[in-house]
Amino acid sequence: MKKVLLVGSGKMGSALLTNWAKKISHLYELTVIEPNNNASTKIKSLVANAYKKLSEIPKDYDPDIVLFAVKPQIMEAVVPEFKIFTRKALFISIAAGKKISFFENHLGKEAAIIRVMPNIASSVERGVSVAMASLETKDIHKQLCSDLLEAVGEVYWLEEEKQIDSATAISGSGPAYFFLLTECLSSVGEKIGLPSELANKLSRATAIGSGELLYQSDVSTENLRTSVTSKGGTTEAALKVLLNENQLETLVEKAVQKAYQRSKELSS
Repeated sequence: MKKVLLVGSGKMGSALLTNWAKKISHLYELTVIEPNNNASTKIKSLVANAYKKLSEIPKDYDPDIVLFAVKPQIMEAVVPEFKIFTRKALFISIAAGKKISFFENHLGKEAAIIRVMPNIASSVERGVSVAMASLETKDIHKQLCSDLLEAVGEVYWLEEEKQIDSATAISGSGPAYFFLLTECLSSVGEKIGLPSELANKLSRATAIGSGELLYQSDVSTENLRTSVTSKGGTTEAALKVLLNENQLETLVEKAVQKAYQRSKELSS
């Protein structure tokens, strides 16, 4: 069995761990380092090996994969002590803003390093991740990384590290955009006469159903949209507002550009 050491179990780390424990624990030996006492109970229900710090792990422990899921601002303090595993381990980071060069500086130029940007839908096995590998990373390492990420959704490999900033603005932050649209639909539903609970349920169910249709269909999004839009009907009336002078597209572009610029700032 391959040995996976998960360092940190916040929202994203916990989402990965929960699904790994359910789907691939028969293939991987999962070990977690998490100093937060509040998270320890849940972790221990998922894996047998849970520790608060690296020094507690048995001296002969030799992981195949070390995945960093701690906050970017504490990476500087956390990463260096894991250099003891550089000879064998693949290092994966899901932290925003920390470039491959950061890990090479702390783990050595010879280290196999993969930088990943997942998203929160990984918690329900519908995640999408993008990944970029260092020059020292071999195909076998990339396959190991793909196997872990595919247990929680889809994974796509990038050709340039700078593309991570673009992907962050689309798929990393993207779920929040759709949640906001659902909030707006619910709020407007109340304003036009629906009870609050019903407006919320209709908005959520509509978002879920539309997402599932996108997932299952190979029809373009434009054709899916037009299939709902009858000439002279209610949908057409609404879309005339949203499409007027490309207002919606312009607003979405402004928002995504802000996310993109912020991702670049964090990576500088």
